[in-house]
Amino acid sequence: DIVVPLGTHLDDPNVSQFTSGVSTWTAVTNPIVWQSGTLSWFKETAPAEGAATGRYTYAWSDDVTLSDAARGNWATGALRVAADYHEVSFAHQLANFCYQQTKNETTCFGVIGMLPPVSYGLADVHAWVGKKPTKSAAGVITANGFGMLGHPQVAGATSTKLNPLCHDDSTGRDPGFFATSSEFLDAAALNDEGDNPIDIGAYLNVIGEWPLHLNSTGSVVGYSASAAAYYGGLIGRLDEKNAPTNELAPGLRIPYRAGKSRWDDLVIAHIVMMQQRPEGAFVIDAPTFAREASDFRRLTTVRLVGLAEGVVRLVSLRYIGKAANAVTKAAFKGEIEEELQKLTKRGYLKRFEFSVTTNVLQDIMGQAHVKMLLVVPNELRQVFATVSLGVE
Repeated sequence: DIVVPLGTHLDDPNVSQFTSGVSTWTAVTNPIVWQSGTLSWFKETAPAEGAATGRYTYAWSDDVTLSDAARGNWATGALRVAADYHEVSFAHQLANFCYQQTKNETTCFGVIGMLPPVSYGLADVHAWVGKKPTKSAAGVITANGFGMLGHPQVAGATSTKLNPLCHDDSTGRDPGFFATSSEFLDAAALNDEGDNPIDIGAYLNVIGEWPLHLNSTGSVVGYSASAAAYYGGLIGRLDEKNAPTNELAPGLRIPYRAGKSRWDDLVIAHIVMMQQRPEGAFVIDAPTFAREASDFRRLTTVRLVGLAEGVVRLVSLRYIGKAANAVTKAAFKGEIEEELQKLTKRGYLKRFEFSVTTNVLQDIMGQAHVKMLLVVPNELRQVFATVSLGVE
């Protein structure tokens, strides 16, 4: 499944990046957030036990119907979190939704755009693409970046770029999105079985491009819009073992030029962009929003692993409700082997290993655990040429 929320962006205005130093939210002290469309602190309240309805209630910290205390006159970020008001982001919500869907149902990933440039003029494009943060030899940010390359969720940021009520104001922000027990991004990250933070950016594709969409063949006049929905459709028509990298995007035109070094910076920042060539617009690269420590930095990897997981899920459904005896377990294991072999022969896997285990407690509870080790084919991303001159 591919989810593309329209009208939302990773870098939509957010109270977390309000930098005036003001930590109270009234029409006088925080006019930028107050009724401005900026995402403010958010609270979700579950229905009370024994309530007549199962209705959840939602509140924003800048809601004029709230008292000043509820609105956010907190002294610290810890008090804000204790009051159950949280930082929210459309991109984080999308990544978390796709992660939960993948974990519980079927492989799912989302595509979200970023805000457009003011214009396609050189200065505005430069400000839009921006600059990545400056880091010390130890990898510590010494100067914040700006634009897409400098957004705190993309590249990290020091506390000077954060609202003083952010949970990480004292340490600065690390880039990316991770699974948390509260499902809000201002809680501690959950770890996987290998004791590594669960990087839900693997299920998110961030596209910065705002091309001209042309309505007819040969047209040079179109409308400017995010390429997020287009990119989602492009992924959907590709075979799982083929990446969108270097794919032609018919009907789009990129109305500006940027240097190769800028494209490289955007790719490293996990932002999908396009490049105009004589033949048309082409996708430059296809990263996910996962961080460098993740094995799922490439969209193709996510799709191929999802394909293998989907096969195992379908086989498993045929055995739910069967007697958990040795005969059933052997047949179950044999079918998984057969299906994964098919994927290997068709080029979707290079190699695989798996085991089906059941301990005493799992046997009592009617559970089996399938562990897989998958080796997926890598995509060709660069071709290097060396030229030598001879003499005759």
